[in-house]
Order: sequence, then C-alpha cells, then structure tokens
Amino acid sequence: MEKLNRKIVIYTIIIIILILTIIAILFLKFTHKDNNNDINIPNEEQNELEGYWNRDSEGESYGSDKQKYSFAFASIQYLSINDNTLKRCTQKENSEEYECDDYTYKIENNNLVLTEKNNKNNITYTYEIKDNILVLSETIDDFTTIYKYTRANG
Repeated sequence: MEKLNRKIVIYTIIIIILILTIIAILFLKFTHKDNNNDINIPNEEQNELEGYWNRDSEGESYGSDKQKYSFAFASIQYLSINDNTLKRCTQKENSEEYECDDYTYKIENNNLVLTEKNNKNNITYTYEIKDNILVLSETIDDFTTIYKYTRANG
C-alpha cells in the first residue's frame, strides 16, 4: 500500500510540473514584447515597405566610394509608403513645413523603381530592409541613404 501511495505522489508531482511548464511556455509566447520601443513592425502579410521611414538631420549616407559622409543634412526627410505610392517629404529650411514629392513605385528584379507622378522619369534604387532599417542605393551613382522605420501607416 505504501508503494502505491508513493507512486501516486510521484506521478502527481510529474503531472503538476508538466502543467506548470506548459503554462509558462504559453505565457512567454503570448506576452513576448519587442524591445524596439514599441515600434509597430509590419508583418509578413503587409508590404514590407509600407509605413513611415525617417532620415533625420544626422542621417547616414554613403557615396559611390562607400565612404560615410560626415556632414549633417540640412533638413529632416521622411518617406511615407502605401500600396504602390511613395511620398518623399523634406522639411523646408528654417521652417516646420514639409515639401513633398509624390511617386508611384514598383519592385522589379529586387529594385525599387520610382516614377514621378508629374512626368515619366524613373529613379531606380536597390533596396534592403534589415532590422527596421531601409537602405536605398541609387543604381546610377550608388549614393546610399539610410532610413529608420518609424511606424505603420494609419
């Protein structure tokens, strides 16, 4: 009889440990927070380019020689990307207002092709998105600008 009671206690402890482990795993899975200051990272169903991307006055840029430019930009710039439209806005000098250019875009052969809405000129960039960073490199002169993901549109 004592052996039966001992088995029951051991099996009860094993079952309790198993249940607590499952609860802990589920708790960790559903309460995981991103450590990127609560930035809304687009999910895979969304277009990975959609959202707001900022280049501040201390933004990173690289020339065709791959050397980082040490100058600061004169103004803040951001990209707003929806569906197949891209708006590039630059802060006016000594002002809080922004001047914006509207483009349509498409992705061809891993290139981002912008078409100005007012004329038919195309600007082609290679692009890469990694860790909430958008790297745009003009294919003509290889001038590269770095943008940081800010938030989702909406």
